[in-house]
Amino acid sequence: MGSEESLWSLVPIADFQVPLCQTADAARGTMRRLRESLQGLFRARSEVPPNQKVQRHCPNADVLHTLSPALDWAAAAASLAETLGEEWFADPEPGRSVTTIVGPPGCDIAQMLQTLARDRGLTVLAAPCFQTLLESSPTSLPAFSPLEAQIDRIVVIPQLERWYLRHEDGMAVIRQLLRQIRGSEQRILIGCDSWAWAFLQQAIGIQDMLGPPLTLAPFDAERLDTWCRSIPHVRSCDIRTSDDGEAVFPDCPTADEQHTDDSRRSISAFIRNLSAHARGNPAVAMALWRFSLEQPESDAGEAEDTSEGTRTLMRATPPAQLPLPRLTDASDRIDRIILHSVLLHGGMPAARLSELLPFSETEVERRTNLMCRTDVLQQVQGRLHVSLTAYPGVRQDLRNDGFLTDAF
Repeated sequence: MGSEESLWSLVPIADFQVPLCQTADAARGTMRRLRESLQGLFRARSEVPPNQKVQRHCPNADVLHTLSPALDWAAAAASLAETLGEEWFADPEPGRSVTTIVGPPGCDIAQMLQTLARDRGLTVLAAPCFQTLLESSPTSLPAFSPLEAQIDRIVVIPQLERWYLRHEDGMAVIRQLLRQIRGSEQRILIGCDSWAWAFLQQAIGIQDMLGPPLTLAPFDAERLDTWCRSIPHVRSCDIRTSDDGEAVFPDCPTADEQHTDDSRRSISAFIRNLSAHARGNPAVAMALWRFSLEQPESDAGEAEDTSEGTRTLMRATPPAQLPLPRLTDASDRIDRIILHSVLLHGGMPAARLSELLPFSETEVERRTNLMCRTDVLQQVQGRLHVSLTAYPGVRQDLRNDGFLTDAF
C-alpha cells in the first residue's frame, strides 16, 4: 500500500468490515466501562458533576498539527474518479447512471464530491434551506424540479442528508427528488451521511431505489499505520505508549531515511486498537490519535539522542485508557434523542433542533449547551455535531438503548 490514493479505495458498503480490537485492550475497555457503570449506580443523579477535563500535558497546537495533519480528501476524490473511470465522465451518450457514496460522521464525503466536481467541471446541486424542507408538501412541489435545468450535465448531490427532516412535514422534498432521479437519464453522483442513509432506508427504502452504495474502505491497522508513517514529523519523534513504553511505530525510519519495505514492517497493538476504536473511520482515528498524544512534563522541550539522530520524546495513551468525553451518569433519554437527531441529519443548527423534537426550546438549549461544555457536542460552521472523540461512545450508548444507528 504505497500510494496515497490506495489509502482511499472505495468498496461496496456490504464489504465494509469494522477492524477488531486486540483482546487485552478490548478487555481493559470493557472493565473500565463496567467499573464506571457500577460507580454510577452508587451516586445520586443530582450529585453527578459534568465531565471533568483531565489535566494532560498535551503538545501545543503547532506540534499537534504536524503530527496529525488534515486528511487529504483530494486524494479520496482522485480515487473515486479512478473507480468511476474516464469513460464514465466522457461518455456523450445519455444514460441513467447513479452512484452513491456513503460515509460515517467525520468522513467528509461532501468535500470529496465537491472537490471532484470542481476538478471535473461538474454541476453541484445544493440542498434547499431548512424552512423549505419544513414547509413543503406534496401538493406544493410540482414545480420543484432541480434536475430539469441540468439535463445535459453530470450532477453532483454532495449532501443528501440535508434534503430531508425527520419530521412529519420534512420528507416531501426528498421524495420528489428521488422520483426525479429515478426518472432521469443523467449521470448523478450522490453523497450521504451513513446515519441519514440508515434512516432513509428504514423510512422510504432508499437503497431499493438507488441501489447499494459505495463507501471508503475502512482505515484498518495497515492503512492507519501507513498514513501515520507517511507524516514526516512522526518520523522525527520517538512515540511510545504511556502504559508499557512500547514503540507505536516499531522500526520507523527517521524523517531523513527512506521508508522501510511495507511487507516487513511491524504494526503495533496501539495502532491496531486505535483503528478498532475508530471503527475504521479515518477522521475519528485522527481525532483519537491527536487526543492520545502527550509530551511528558519532564521531557517537554527536550529530546533523546539515539543512533538515528535526535528525536523528540512523545507518549501516546492507549484508546481504552483515554478520558474521552461522554454522557454523564445524569444523562437521560432526552439527551440521547437530541444526539440521535443531530446524527440523523449530519449535524443540525442548534436553533432548529426544537422544531424537530417534542421538547421546549429552553430545554433543548440547556441540554445542548451542557453537552457542548463537556465536548460531547461541538459547533462547526453554525451546526451542532457529535465531536469525533465522543462519537464512538455516543454511538455505543445509542445502540445499547435501542436507537437506530448507521451501517458501520
